[in-house]
Amino acid sequence: MAAVTVAKQYALEKSEMWKIISQPRNLENFHPFCKSNTPILWCGEGSVDELTYLNGRVFKRKFHHWFEGTGYDLSFIGEKPIADVSWRIIKVNKGCSVQITIVPRFMPLSALLLRPIVRLYMRNKLKSYLKCVLEGLEYFSINRQKVYPNQFGKNSWFS
Repeated sequence: MAAVTVAKQYALEKSEMWKIISQPRNLENFHPFCKSNTPILWCGEGSVDELTYLNGRVFKRKFHHWFEGTGYDLSFIGEKPIADVSWRIIKVNKGCSVQITIVPRFMPLSALLLRPIVRLYMRNKLKSYLKCVLEGLEYFSINRQKVYPNQFGKNSWFS
């Protein structure tokens, strides 16, 4: 399946945004579907943490590339690899933009004729998910308060 990318601009310096997204347990502050985000090893490149969603699903995140001040690349691992994810902070005129790209590595078994419909459904679901995460990031960056569960709407995959 093709990559899904969502970006959002923030009235925050790039360096301040980096502090938010690069700290251990960062998702607990702004991810509206995150129950817990436990670091297993936190050292920049090579870091591993565990993300538990509100619905109890648990995934490991393995950080393959760490670009200090700019972003990182990671893989979501369940029983097998689920997705590759890229976070990037880009400087813009009055602040920064955060861009998240997900490349799914799974495809539900379905009849060949249904695959385009399944792909469209998955793409829309992932876009909605990423928009909620970026809304949470905005909320936290402005208010310095954690988001509450499902603050920007529910997601049937993770809520």
